[in-house]
Amino acid sequence: MYLDPIAEQVEQIDAPNLGMTLDPGHLNLAIEVTGEQLLASVEKQAHLVKHLHLNDNFGRNPHPRYPTREQLLYGMADCHLPPGMGSMPIFEILRRLPAFEGYIIFEVKAEYREYLPDSIAGIKKHIASLSD
Repeated sequence: MYLDPIAEQVEQIDAPNLGMTLDPGHLNLAIEVTGEQLLASVEKQAHLVKHLHLNDNFGRNPHPRYPTREQLLYGMADCHLPPGMGSMPIFEILRRLPAFEGYIIFEVKAEYREYLPDSIAGIKKHIASLSD
């Protein structure tokens, strides 16, 4: 839930092949609990990010009153939507990772696979615009 302790561990180990995997979807859900700011957290730890797990959600944590299937219907929990289908500021997140050269892994539920090509095209277009 907190990036700072992970960053501290990575910096203490100080190995050239060690970095962080950033999952903005999980971070987007965690900020409701931690009170941290999504974009500020990404920017603060950007220099350590080696891998990016990308998906989208609405930043609404699960509620025990609803079963998992209903939570997804109400946009709660870790929906694993293709980037751009939720409310996360995906392009702003990418903008805060200017030195990122790692892997981008799309973590999208199978039922949304038909929307994935458009999402990937949008991400590629945005990344290309960052280098212009």
